[in-house]
Amino acid sequence: MDIKNLESFRVVAELRSFTRAAELLGFTQSTVSFQIRQLEEELYEALNSLGVGIMGIGGSATNDAGAG
Repeated sequence: MDIKNLESFRVVAELRSFTRAAELLGFTQSTVSFQIRQLEEELYEALNSLGVGIMGIGGSATNDAGAG
């Protein structure tokens, strides 16, 4: 996992804008989008290798929220 991808994700999340994050980081918007896509793919592969699907995560979160 590339630390630059994680930093880009943090800035995008903080600013809630790919364009503004790219400007701040000194990248193009397409570079930031590519970095986030790489991060998504890595996390998806890691979750699949553990046998956890995206639906499993959502179902778990939904069940936990309803249990309170």
